[in-house]
Amino acid sequence: MAASPLCEDCLERDISTPAEEVHHIQPIESAPDFETMKILAYDIKNLKSLCRNCHKEAHRQLGSNSVEEIKNRNKKRTNDFMNKFLKEN
Repeated sequence: MAASPLCEDCLERDISTPAEEVHHIQPIESAPDFETMKILAYDIKNLKSLCRNCHKEAHRQLGSNSVEEIKNRNKKRTNDFMNKFLKEN
């Protein structure tokens, strides 16, 4: 956020609002594997400075905060963990 201290979405509407959160433009959960997830997580081109309200709205538009999406994401994380640490060789 040091590079973009103001909310990028608010700036598009000519409003100056301090950025409070960093948004991943392409959700890291969408990555097919852990290595791609790490790339998405830290790629500066995949990050956007947003205020709290704009960040909530971005996730609402993506549907990433819906109950179904949260259940799917948690199931995937559990499966990934099991495959990585509990899978017999």
